[in-house]
Amino acid sequence: MPDDGASRLGTSPDSRTLAGVDDREAAVARLTRAFEQDRLSADEFETRVARVYEAATRGELDSLISDLPGGSSDVALRGASALPVVPPEQISSILGNTEHRITDLAPNELDVRSILGNTVVMLQEARFVDGVTEIEVRSILGNVEVHLPPHVRVEQRIRSFMGSVADRSLRSGTSPDAPLVRLVGKAILGNVELY
Repeated sequence: MPDDGASRLGTSPDSRTLAGVDDREAAVARLTRAFEQDRLSADEFETRVARVYEAATRGELDSLISDLPGGSSDVALRGASALPVVPPEQISSILGNTEHRITDLAPNELDVRSILGNTVVMLQEARFVDGVTEIEVRSILGNVEVHLPPHVRVEQRIRSFMGSVADRSLRSGTSPDAPLVRLVGKAILGNVELY
């Protein structure tokens, strides 16, 4: 068997493979997750992300994430880039009522709108991929309810103008490694409730 030098250098042939867009996106996603979990300072995060885009090989990318939870390897990088991406979905109710239940994989982006209506999104049985799922909510003279499973972390950034935004969940002690659901948007003379 010919010696390709990989064993002498302590690297696998895969680690010398040129890095592609998917590899870089996976590394940035891993760094972002670590930053969100306060494992990296803002300066360290920015430095590493800049180095991701300078990296030529998968091995160089691997060295930028090897000290983060979840271990490191070219397989980990490829695995992260192979996470399923569910297309964005929109759920809306205008002058009516819509109830929508998701029992399979939750979309990475969900757009929920209610204009003079009622929209209920039930995600208690949904599966969430690691990373961030973003739900954009627009409630104008309407009502939106979002029901989430107890095992996800929630970051609520919905703004209200003469409306109401309330987190009625009893969520506590969620693991810092749990998937993050970020809610953004507006309630204008409307109501948004999280359960």
